[in-house]
Amino acid sequence: MCPLLVSESKVALDDLPPVEGEAQLGAGFPFAEEFTIWTIRIISIRRETFYGFLEAPANEYIGLLPIKYQGRLVCPGGTFKGLFFSEELRFALANGYILLEIQRAFSFKRGVNCFLGLIEQLNNMKVEAQLNNQPTIRNIAKLLMNSMYGRFGMHPSLTNTSIWTEEQINSLTNGWDILSKIDFGELSLVTTILNKEWILENLGEEVLLKHLVNMGNDTNVAIASAVTAYSRMIINSYKLQALNLGLNIYYSDTDSLVLDGPLPPEVCDSARLGMLKLEHTFKEGIFVMPKVYYLEYKFLKLPGRTSYL
Repeated sequence: MCPLLVSESKVALDDLPPVEGEAQLGAGFPFAEEFTIWTIRIISIRRETFYGFLEAPANEYIGLLPIKYQGRLVCPGGTFKGLFFSEELRFALANGYILLEIQRAFSFKRGVNCFLGLIEQLNNMKVEAQLNNQPTIRNIAKLLMNSMYGRFGMHPSLTNTSIWTEEQINSLTNGWDILSKIDFGELSLVTTILNKEWILENLGEEVLLKHLVNMGNDTNVAIASAVTAYSRMIINSYKLQALNLGLNIYYSDTDSLVLDGPLPPEVCDSARLGMLKLEHTFKEGIFVMPKVYYLEYKFLKLPGRTSYL
């Protein structure tokens, strides 16, 4: 079910063990609720009375509020506009951003602890597997924790594969195009794809929506967006902590930070979700783009030891 319309209104005004897993724990998740919000005021954002997604321009640059630009997430400076998750927007406002106006909003009901039991079980499995030297189980648990939310954000499949007779194939409407056909005697294995453009033009939006719902795609972009937003809030809170300590941030991505000094030990615990783990200490690094960098290490091998220091 999709959220209903919301109106326009203007107001003045180190490495992180599965961060996506932590983001799926106790925080709320958006579930569609059928009502219309006619007025959204900035006070409702600050008082946490609104939950959902808002389209709004914002000002300032701190690197906390991203927008999608040419297929990539960027944190622009100056005045910019985007569709933001309400909790991430509040986080940015609390740390210096200025919200200029709200143009559209999509309200959701807050669902609490949706994945709490599953994520805790997977994390315990990962920790125990690491202690018991079971790398396969550890990797499976970590993969499930980090990848589950992505299933909600997958592009819906518009294809359908069936075994049909020639008569059934000939009775296909213009709303379906044949992608492939493999003959098995009197039957054929046929893969078809929904012709969205033809249906929209000839049958209307309501019929197209009915077809899309019937395709059986169990996806929820709102949940996927909320999880990634919560994840950014977690890593960004560590960035702010580093800056407050006078540290320089040389690199950061979804679940890691490169700093020129240590963070407090109380935020480092590889067994707890959302906490940091010191992965490496290195002499020099060159950071080209996300996931592309060069690190220079200094290794020391001592006689009688099987590992490096």
